[in-house]
Amino acid sequence: TIARGSSAILTRPDTLTRVSIADPSIAGVVAMGPNEIMINGISVGSTSLAVWGRFGPARLYTVEVTADIASFQR
Repeated sequence: TIARGSSAILTRPDTLTRVSIADPSIAGVVAMGPNEIMINGISVGSTSLAVWGRFGPARLYTVEVTADIASFQR
């Protein structure tokens, strides 16, 4: 779960070979290195992220982007 306009880094123990985001209007993905990706919250909602590593099957994550409550409070 990340706030809209924020980012999170996902690190895997093996080398990443492919990533796919189901709805790129909700979250974006940027490769940062051989085993890291940055997930950017674009709009409120949820989507699926599939990550393939060199070893083993793909891992599926649910990415939930929430409203930036801190900005509303300010």
